[in-house]
Order: sequence, then C-alpha cells, then structure tokens
Amino acid sequence: MKKGSVAILAVLASAALLAAPKRGRVMFWYDTEDYTCPAADEGTLFHAKLLTEFGFRGNFNLVGFYAQRLNELGRTDVIEALSKHSIGSQTLYHSRHPTICEYTDVADWDEAYRRCLAEEAQSVGMIKAVMKLDRLTNFVPPGTSVTPVAMYVYSDLGIRIYGGGMDVFGDAKIDRLAWYCNMLHVPYHAVPRDNDTLAN
Repeated sequence: MKKGSVAILAVLASAALLAAPKRGRVMFWYDTEDYTCPAADEGTLFHAKLLTEFGFRGNFNLVGFYAQRLNELGRTDVIEALSKHSIGSQTLYHSRHPTICEYTDVADWDEAYRRCLAEEAQSVGMIKAVMKLDRLTNFVPPGTSVTPVAMYVYSDLGIRIYGGGMDVFGDAKIDRLAWYCNMLHVPYHAVPRDNDTLAN
C-alpha cells in the first residue's frame, strides 16, 4: 500500500472516530496509602496537580495515618493539591498487621465491630481534620482485605459509597453498581449502565 493511500485511510478512520457518538465515563481513582516513603508524597502531589491542571476532579482514597503524616511533615503543598479533589478513606493503617480483615476475623461480630469502629472512626477523623472536610465520599478496602464488618462500620460513619474489592468473592463478578451492607458498591472494573447513578 502506498503512503498516500495509508494517509487517506488514516484520515477516514479519524473522521469516523470523531463522528461516532461520544459515550463513557471515567473515574480517576487513586489509592493513596504509602506513609513510609517520602517519594510517594511527590507522586501524590504530581497526580493531584495534573488532574487539576486539566480540569478533572479525581478521587483520592487516603489512609488515615498517611493524612496525619502529611500534616506532621508539613506537606501543605500535597494537602492543598488534594483539597481540589474528592477524598475517601482507605482504613487507618492499610496493610500494617493486623489488617482490618485480620482483626475482624473473630467469632464475635460485636467485638469485631467495636474494634473496627474505634480504628476507622479515628481514620475518618484524621482525614477530615487534615483535609478540613465535613464528610468523606467513600471507603475502599486495603487491597483484598475485604470485610463486611468494615462495610457496616463505614456505613454507620455516614459513608455510603464503597469502591472496589468485590471481585475477590470467587467467580461472582459484579460489573455494575450494587447495593449491599448499606452501601453503594462501585467495582473498579464497573461499566456503568444508563440507569446507574453515583451519589454526589
């Protein structure tokens, strides 16, 4: 095929793509969890500022202790950059043992609930204080540490959106919004349908 023909095909393909109906929604969703490496702060700052520069509002899921560390380290630049975006919680300590999934894995539901409520209320409080927020938009589990106790705790803390994690429950993939444990579940791999809406 000659260069001219390739160029013509490229133009026609581009025109077809431009003429196609524009549909789709994108969520910029960041798990913001590394409180041990100062270089992670630079990555958080970069992504928050980049989204703002291009007019996008991202969602940053902060580990409570990470928010506190930003404050202790005087990283007002990172806090300010994050303040332009939606903020969620990703537990108090993320992957530090015992994780939220480990310490709630006990026979007594009430005991698990009380400990989870104490830790996660602390996490939510830290994030709200550092970010100067009245409420957080969502909760996400740390990796695959999924526990129904935490879902009920976060729901009782006034957070009604839960992100990710559902795909760890065997073959039952959920690819759309679902309501359970008094929370709206938004799987990371969701493809929202026309009738799906996400609370503001």
